[in-house]
Amino acid sequence: MSRMTSKGQVTIPKNIRQVLGVKPGDQVEFELLPDRRVMVKPVLATAVFERYVGYLATKDGADPDRIVAQLRDDE
Repeated sequence: MSRMTSKGQVTIPKNIRQVLGVKPGDQVEFELLPDRRVMVKPVLATAVFERYVGYLATKDGADPDRIVAQLRDDE
């Protein structure tokens, strides 16, 4: 059992995190079912790459090392 904080945060129990395969920093999705239960689903890792689709189209002729550094926020 978990308790909600004043900020609306709830800890997902360890055994459930392990079954879902989620780690700190991962995203989860909540879905309210008709019977007022809540389904928690991990957001698939492939969705992370969606924000980079088309990113290189504007980087024609750019240094690949610099592009990687920008993506990693090293620069």
